Amino acid sequence: MNASASQSMLTGQHLVIVSGEFGRYPSSIEHLIRQLLPTNRVLWIEITGMRTPKISLYDFKRALGKIKRLAKGAKSVESNARGIPDNIYLSSPLTIPFPAFSSIRSLNTSILNRAIKKETEALGFRNFGLITTLPMAADAVAGSGAMWSLYYCPDEWSLWPGLDQQLVKHWESTLLSAVDGIVVTSEKLKHSKSSPSKQAQIVNHGVDVEHFSKANGSSTKKKIMFFGLFDQRIDQKLLAFLAKSLPDFSFEMIGPVQCAIHSDLLGPNFIWSGQMPYSALPARLSDAAAFFSKVLLHDAVSRRPTPAANRSMVVVVSDASDPPDAGSGGNFHRHPGGPLLQASSLSGVDRRIARPV
Repeated sequence: MNASASQSMLTGQHLVIVSGEFGRYPSSIEHLIRQLLPTNRVLWIEITGMRTPKISLYDFKRALGKIKRLAKGAKSVESNARGIPDNIYLSSPLTIPFPAFSSIRSLNTSILNRAIKKETEALGFRNFGLITTLPMAADAVAGSGAMWSLYYCPDEWSLWPGLDQQLVKHWESTLLSAVDGIVVTSEKLKHSKSSPSKQAQIVNHGVDVEHFSKANGSSTKKKIMFFGLFDQRIDQKLLAFLAKSLPDFSFEMIGPVQCAIHSDLLGPNFIWSGQMPYSALPARLSDAAAFFSKVLLHDAVSRRPTPAANRSMVVVVSDASDPPDAGSGGNFHRHPGGPLLQASSLSGVDRRIARPV
């Protein structure tokens, strides 16, 4: 969706977004809302607490980050880290990450509703619309005071590692009944989130072409880049197989890591760069011969493979029911029981890549 199209649909509105931390990673909802900012006022309320934290370095850092946002204010933190656009106001109420307890869930709902009421009154929001991406906001929608509400569902949350599947399904059932509209990112999600009285609408995931078109260099390095969340859903055996099939290539892995890394992926040909600013990705991509968008063990959302830049690349996705876009380019091969693979025409990356035995 380009800026002019999105702005023509929503102009002069007061919008409340209930989602994760703004700017933490380049989420699809953040990309969409940025398109609406020039002509609308937006209150973004950050909430956490969909899963119970574990004793781990990752969760410890997440807790410190949340405390920092509470102490300094989310807008101050993001302004210092990456800068934030005009017309958006950030609020980061303290929600408690122990959703297994009904009393905690009720408390989080009260905290969220109080935050919405307080911030909308302070900003002078009237007749505002509410958009949420998180099932845990289900019980807060009815008491939010919004004129209309929308559930933007980018993923099958019940399949996310660390989440209580039954609780998420309960939340989502409540949310689907409470909202006025539903937007999803794939045919599979449309099928699972629609009902006879309320049909979900599809807005396919896309690519920020203007942003990634900066990666227009002609790389001579034998490096393949992966960008995204690296968690239990990643097919590490497939990655190990690819690395073994392409011994002359290095693999740069960019993004947060939320699971143990297989020993085969800790060799000298793997570079683990961690999370980095979205603005830095085009330069890193210019240095790469190919790019992986995701390598999943199972298909949760059937996202369509789309090029991340105007250059040849490898894209590996899970076995999807949706056919790839005809305009995506590349040669697609479906291996029995394996991934859908777009083969690259890059020199040195050939069709030796196949399903691991």
